[in-house]
Amino acid sequence: MVILQTGTSDIPLTANGEALIERLGSKAVGSGKFIDPNLLGKVLVSPRIRAQRTCQILFTNTDIKPTIETEQLVREWTYGDYEGLYLHEIVEQRQAHGLQPEHTDWNIWIDGCEGGESAQDLTNRADAVIDQVKNFHNEWIHKSGRNLDDQGGDILVICVLEYSKEMKSTRLGAMNLGLL
Repeated sequence: MVILQTGTSDIPLTANGEALIERLGSKAVGSGKFIDPNLLGKVLVSPRIRAQRTCQILFTNTDIKPTIETEQLVREWTYGDYEGLYLHEIVEQRQAHGLQPEHTDWNIWIDGCEGGESAQDLTNRADAVIDQVKNFHNEWIHKSGRNLDDQGGDILVICVLEYSKEMKSTRLGAMNLGLL
């Protein structure tokens, strides 16, 4: 598979991507479903148009629309000098700069991005979002006048692959366990 590394490029969902989200949304989003808008306090969405469109499609057929916030902290990885390059082009560039031994692959989690974010930068953003979620939950739980059966304290984060991996690993401590 050939993958173009894009973080700051604003690339729309493909027609296939939109169709996939439409199918997912109809099955997974709605009252009593996996993503129940009644239970959402808010939705944090990456500023990239593909994430924004994903969010729009997911909640198209729901009666209840959650509060949606565009959150810069859940944006995609900033690839810096590697933005818009294919994996083989990144390896060639790194080799030309003496950063990549021959016959090895580039690993964003270990090697980082020239002129872009490091894995630690992404971890710091994920930590900040997790803190934001914890604070939101804490405020919701301790809200004056809230009944035990009140709904609406959940948060959904809509982002892309690398950022979602980091959110999971930060929450689960997978980076410390060497799982990524």
